[in-house]
Amino acid sequence: MITAQVESFERCARELVELFPTHWEELALFKDRMPLAPQYDEYIRREREGKLFLATVRWNAKIVGYYTAQIAPGFHYRNTLTGHQDMIYILPEVRDKGLSLPLMKCVERELKRRNVDIWYSGYKAHNPLGMDRLLTSFKFIPADIYMAKWIGK
Repeated sequence: MITAQVESFERCARELVELFPTHWEELALFKDRMPLAPQYDEYIRREREGKLFLATVRWNAKIVGYYTAQIAPGFHYRNTLTGHQDMIYILPEVRDKGLSLPLMKCVERELKRRNVDIWYSGYKAHNPLGMDRLLTSFKFIPADIYMAKWIGK
């Protein structure tokens, strides 16, 4: 059975810890210099403040995909509430099951429930995993392009 819902990041952290290494291995940049080290306490703090939420998709009660979003007014648009994707991931072994659609619908419902005005979502340019097509189907339009350059030692 497939379910998509908003859940507590704090309560799901133990399950997520098991999934993050697969996500990191597949999509992270600069893996040789930037080890996976999530700030769980910061996620939990922001969730408690109402500034972050977690949506999950479960297959037979097990988390197989997730989306986290941060909620805040825009820096230049204090009257416009924005929802920014932090991360989205669906495990490779279930990607052919159509789970991204219920997950994204769940996220959209939650953002609307929170009166968010504009939703920013994206994908890794080096490995979009079909997110470009998914976002287009949800009527997203291109907004910004970010590029990365390692400048640390």
